[in-house]
Amino acid sequence: MPEASKDGRTDSRPSVLRSLASKYSIFTAVLVFWVVATLMAYNLRQDNFDLSKGLLLCVILLLVSGAISRFTIRLLARPLKMLEAGINSVRNGRLEPIQISRTGDEIEFLGESFNGMIEALAASRKELERLQERDREARTELEQVQQSNAKLLALLEGVQHVHQPDAGVAVRTDSAPRILIVEDNLVNQKVVTAVLRKGGFTIEIANDGQEALNKLNARDFDLVLMDVQMPVLDGLEATRQIRSNPRWHSLPIVAMTAHAMSGDKERCLEAGMNGYISKPVHPAHLLAIVDEYLRSRTLA
Repeated sequence: MPEASKDGRTDSRPSVLRSLASKYSIFTAVLVFWVVATLMAYNLRQDNFDLSKGLLLCVILLLVSGAISRFTIRLLARPLKMLEAGINSVRNGRLEPIQISRTGDEIEFLGESFNGMIEALAASRKELERLQERDREARTELEQVQQSNAKLLALLEGVQHVHQPDAGVAVRTDSAPRILIVEDNLVNQKVVTAVLRKGGFTIEIANDGQEALNKLNARDFDLVLMDVQMPVLDGLEATRQIRSNPRWHSLPIVAMTAHAMSGDKERCLEAGMNGYISKPVHPAHLLAIVDEYLRSRTLA
C-alpha cells in the first residue's frame, strides 16, 4: 500500500520487493537456476561431453540472452524513449503527458512524477495567462481613465476660458460667422462650443457625418470642424461627399481628432479637409485656427 508523506501527499514509490533491481535479480536467478538444472539433468543421462552437448549449451545461452534482452528492452528502453519524447515536448513548449508503463516499479514512479510535473506546469501556465490577461485589462482601464481625465481637463480649461473676461479674445460685433461642429462626443462638444461662443461665433452641432450633410443642405456655414471617427458616417467620408458638391467647394473643413498618428494628417488632407487640429483642443490654438481659415475664405 502506498504511504502518505509528511506533506500529506501519497508516496507512490514501489516497495522493495517490487523494485526494478529486485525484479531483475529474481529474473536472472531463475534463468541461471534453469540453465544449471538443465545441464545437471542432461549429465545424468550423458557422462561425456560431445557435439550435441555443446550445441545444446549454445542454444540455451542464446535463449537466455534473448530473454534477458527482450526483458531489458521492454522494461527500460521503451519507457525511457517515452520519457525522452516528453522532455523534448516540454523543450518545444508543449506540455503533454507521456504514456506510463504499469510495471509497479521505479519506471512507473518516474513516469507518474513526470506527468505530475507536466500538470503543475500546465496549471502554472494557465495562472500566468490569467494574470497577463488581468494586467492587459488593467492597462486598458488605466488608458481609458487617462483619456477621460484629459477630456475633463480640457472641459475645465474651456469653462475657465469662458468665464475669464480678460482672456484676450475680442468679441465680434459684426455678423457672427456660423460654425458647424461635427462631433459625437458630448464632452468635446461642450468644450469646443464654450470656447467658440465666447469668441463670438454662432455654433451648431452635428453628432455624425450624415447629420452634418443634412445641416449643410439646410443652411450655409462659414466653417466646419469635423471629427474623424464617428458612427453612421465618419468624418473622412462626410468630407468627400461635401467636396463632391460644387456648392461647398470653398467651405473650410478642419479635422478635429485625438488620433494624432503618422499618416492621419495626410488622410484628412486627401479626403478634402483644409487643416488639422488635435484633441483635446486648447482654446487659444482653436481660436487661432478658426480665425486663420475664416480670414483665408474672406480673402478668397
